[in-house]
Amino acid sequence: MANMNDVAREANVSRGTVSNYLNKNKVRPEAARRIEAAISKLHYVRNATARELRTQRSNYVVFIVPTVWTPFFAELTYDIQAALQALEYKMILCISNSNYDEEKEYVDMANEQKVAGIISISYSQLNDYVDPHMPLVSIEKEPTGHFPLVSSDNYAGGRMAAEELDQRGCKRLIFIGSKHLASDAMKARQAGFTDYCQELHCNFSIYHFASGRHIQDFRNEARDLLQQLRNGADAKNIGIATSTDEYALEIFRIAEDMKMSVPEHFQLIGFDGGKISANDQPFLSSIRQPVKQIADAAVAEFNKLAENKTSVEVPRIMLPVSFYEGKTTKRIVSNQ
Repeated sequence: MANMNDVAREANVSRGTVSNYLNKNKVRPEAARRIEAAISKLHYVRNATARELRTQRSNYVVFIVPTVWTPFFAELTYDIQAALQALEYKMILCISNSNYDEEKEYVDMANEQKVAGIISISYSQLNDYVDPHMPLVSIEKEPTGHFPLVSSDNYAGGRMAAEELDQRGCKRLIFIGSKHLASDAMKARQAGFTDYCQELHCNFSIYHFASGRHIQDFRNEARDLLQQLRNGADAKNIGIATSTDEYALEIFRIAEDMKMSVPEHFQLIGFDGGKISANDQPFLSSIRQPVKQIADAAVAEFNKLAENKTSVEVPRIMLPVSFYEGKTTKRIVSNQ
């Protein structure tokens, strides 16, 4: 296998010039062309481990995520990897299934392998387990105050969902969350929804259903609620907001099975607004999180930690959300 000395001899340059080229330092254009040709001819592959030993810095970053089975988490994973790659980091994807023991194993692995650090989305108390000196950035939840946090403005998103339903003529507003997932983000979404309804004197209700881990229980609870709504006096003037797109999509499917049309029988807004492809136009109306901005901000904060460029205050970055109008809400009719 060719080494750096072989490349230097083939290109007729010094080893130092080859090193500068590989580390993206400036070299003469002619030398760069010869080095590139030599690398191609000799099939030279750079030894990343040796480089890390010399620089005392790993370029591997562990990304802990609950799942990639939702558009939001899939999109976020893609954008995190792209942002890390732009700074010459390599991502190690670790799917935790929201299992605290699995998350701890990934943290132990990160310590044993001496990776550059961790970016995580955890709804458990994982950060209590992490050494405060480990470079770590949390997305959505960070209760310890030791690590940077990057999150959407979930409270504003909850208010926005209630306001959009209110403006579309809904006379009864309903929020559906999870009885099994009491994260700060989910609590904030419900709090924003509740505060708007109370301030505007809206007729509203809050329901907590089973989580996606107990999907049949969720479906049974949702079906019972939709049956009540269909037979109620305020039928067809109802707006439902859910704490996630996952819940909203399940409710939409159940409504289809029950021959209830959305948005004619009730209007529906999810939360996340993830896309299944770059050019996707989701049919579900949703409060969209700024996925790329979350990824870029998390990686930027991580890079500051890795390069010891942190400020005295631990950052708490809150990014604005927006409303995506899909096909599960009615258009606002202008009076003009």
